[in-house]
Amino acid sequence: MKALKFKVLLLGVSMVGKTSLMYRFLNNTFNENYIATLGAQFLSKEIIICSEEGEEICIKLIIWDIIGQSNPYFDDLRTTFYRGAEGAFLIFDLTREETLEKLNSWHKQLNSVLNKKIPLILIGNKLDLIENKLPFPIQKKAENFANNIKSMYIKTSAKTGKNINDAFLKLAYILARKAGYEFEDKKVINRISDKESENELFIKSRVQEYIQSKGYRVSDSLLNGLVLNKRITEILDKAIIRAKHNGRKTVKLIDI
Repeated sequence: MKALKFKVLLLGVSMVGKTSLMYRFLNNTFNENYIATLGAQFLSKEIIICSEEGEEICIKLIIWDIIGQSNPYFDDLRTTFYRGAEGAFLIFDLTREETLEKLNSWHKQLNSVLNKKIPLILIGNKLDLIENKLPFPIQKKAENFANNIKSMYIKTSAKTGKNINDAFLKLAYILARKAGYEFEDKKVINRISDKESENELFIKSRVQEYIQSKGYRVSDSLLNGLVLNKRITEILDKAIIRAKHNGRKTVKLIDI
């Protein structure tokens, strides 16, 4: 089986549901109490599709959840995570029109940093909150924006899971086509791997080893779920910010 790997960004202002989208896709979970991402966090997921010749292809999406807060310092930090991206989701909140309007500057910033255009999908999230009754102005604006940036437009709900897998599958399909693979729609397998992401498995295994080395057992409740990965990622994000604030490219112990 051939393997492809792509770095994909989740972009949009704070509280549009980027983290919730990522975890719904990765683990089919939803948490009402996610806190704002500080810096960035990334996890990966594999998708299996089939080429026109009947060959199965494993596509690994390395998904980067990027900080959404807006101020000059965070804007500068954010761009460091753009480099190497091969695809992106531009995400807005269907209940807040201003979150769509701000995507225009995010799109321009992305193109400026990468100095090229990459495949994009526009996501209108929190579909569950509007009960399929979109305010016409935001719907029309979303369609126009998607047309202007030559993007597909998909409405999703991280809470219910509606259209989440479909959105990631569509981007994987677009990226694989760009890499030179052709597909017939009826032959696309669209199988999503149930394996935990490499980062999450690494963190869990190291935590388990450490606790056991001290003569203690590890409960399933500690290892299951997303808490460990989230907490450790937050610590590392803060360390990166401190290093950047001090003009260093190296994260040191004093940053932790």
